[in-house]
Order: sequence, then structure tokens, then C-alpha cells
Amino acid sequence: MTYKELIIKKLMNGEMKFRDVKPEYQSDPDVALAAVKQSPLNFMMVGSELKSDKKFMTEVVNLYGKFVGNARDNLKSDKEFMLNAVRRKYDNIVYADDSLKKDPDFWFQAYQCNSSVLKYLDDNLRSDEGFILEALDIGLKMTEYICDKLKSDKRFVLKASGKKGFSLSFVNEKLQDDRDVVLSAVSANGYNLRAASERLQNDKEIVYKAVEITPPVLEYVSDKFKSDKKLALSVVDHCREYLQYVSEDLRNDKDVCLTAVVNYADNMKHVGSKLLNDKDFAVKAVYERSDIYGFLSDALQKDEDVIAAYKKW
Repeated sequence: MTYKELIIKKLMNGEMKFRDVKPEYQSDPDVALAAVKQSPLNFMMVGSELKSDKKFMTEVVNLYGKFVGNARDNLKSDKEFMLNAVRRKYDNIVYADDSLKKDPDFWFQAYQCNSSVLKYLDDNLRSDEGFILEALDIGLKMTEYICDKLKSDKRFVLKASGKKGFSLSFVNEKLQDDRDVVLSAVSANGYNLRAASERLQNDKEIVYKAVEITPPVLEYVSDKFKSDKKLALSVVDHCREYLQYVSEDLRNDKDVCLTAVVNYADNMKHVGSKLLNDKDFAVKAVYERSDIYGFLSDALQKDEDVIAAYKKW
């Protein structure tokens, strides 16, 4: 065993203090790393040369997720090093060099590490239309971090509203009541309906478009639209568990319920009480799907016509 290996062993076992190691060995990356592994407090005694060593500092950051602020400037401007640091702890991004903070590609990659980095987005990029539109287009959820001026600019918001990452929730309130903006927003993501003004949440074209694009948004529409048979049929025909969100009247409607249960048998749990005891409904439903039989009442399971429909399978 070499003297260096002996030092590392003693450091790791707690048999030696880092401050007692000879200076020429304190500056050795393997020895220093062993000391830091033994206690993060030992990092405070690490020399400047090692704090500019990419391999050493990367291992330290991987160990504890911190000490990025103690890295030398050459590492704070190193994209690979900083992205790894952000991956370990997202707010390490505050230590990135200004050259990186102004680099759109750095932010795109940092977002993939942790979406929370956007709260530290550079002020210049918050008002950079090109960057914002590109970011929204590839799905970055960054509407919240756009500068207030652009959030109030209808021209810009209209451009942004059709992008994958756009959220109507964070734009100016007046634009949440702007029909052009809201229609564009729900055409990209139906959930944007939830942030529209009450007036536009009751606009038939907007609601229909929102549900067409994102059927689960039916859960959040007003009672007026939960009683809309055409809208209900469009959803329960191809979405599994949304019968529960239509009005009570429609949960007793044969057309709506038959469509829903044929698509997904478990929707029988949400069929209205009147319809559950309807023999005609039971026969038609079982004829289309045998597994609906198990949801029927004892009386209907013993009915000859229901049994005949079931035996068809």
C-alpha cells in the first residue's frame, strides 16, 4: 500500500483529520475527495486549484448537490458541468456564468433537468419573443415567467396561445376574456378553458372546441354543458370514465349510457338509478358487451331476455 493509499484509508475510516494531511497530499484530488466523502466540512479546506478541476468538482457536486458556488469561474461557464449541477439541485443554476444565462440552448437543456429552473430565467430572455415562442412550441411550461408587458400584448399572446407549453392562466385578465385568444388557446389545449373568463366558459363554440381537443375537460365545464347530450355523446364514445361528469338526466339517458358502457363497462357504476332497472337497456348493453352482465341487479340477471343476450357470447 502506498503512502497516498494509506492516507485515503485513514481519512475514510475517520482515523485522520484532513487538516493533519501534508499540504502536498491535500492538493491531490483523490485524497481531497476521500476527505470530502468523510465529511462535507472538509471541502472548506480544499485548495483553489481543485475548485477549478472539473472532474473533482463534478464528483463533489454529485455527492452533495452543493458547493457549486465555490467552483471557479471556468466551471461556472462550462455548460456540461453546470447542467450536471442543475440536475443534482435545480437552484444551482443561479451560479451559472452570465454567458450561459443568456444562452437559450442552456435553458432548454436545463429545463429537461428540472422545470423549476425557469423561476431563475434571465430577464432578457423573459422578454425575448423568439426564445419564448420556441420554448413554448417544444413544450416548456413557461408562460408564468414571461415579462408582464408580453403577457398583456394581444398580438404576442395570440402567437403564443397555439403553442404546446402555453397556459392561459398566467396572461393578463383582459385577455382571458378575449374570444380570439381563448379560442386559440383551447384549440391547442382544452384545459385552457379553466382559465377563461366566466363569460367565455359559457361560449358554446369555445366549450365544444375545448372538449373536442381535450375530452377530459368535460369534468370542468359548467352545468349547462354537462346537460348537453351532443357534447356528452362525443366524450363517452371514446373516453373511458367520463360518464360520471355528465348531468343526472343524461346518466339516465339510454343513448348516452349505452354508448358509455359499450365503450367501457365500468361506466355502469355511474348509470342513473332509473336506467339501472330498465330491462330494455340491460338487454341492449349485455348484447354489446358480456362483461356488463355482472353489473346488473339480481332480478335482471335472472331475466330470460337478458340471459339470452348474454348467451350470445
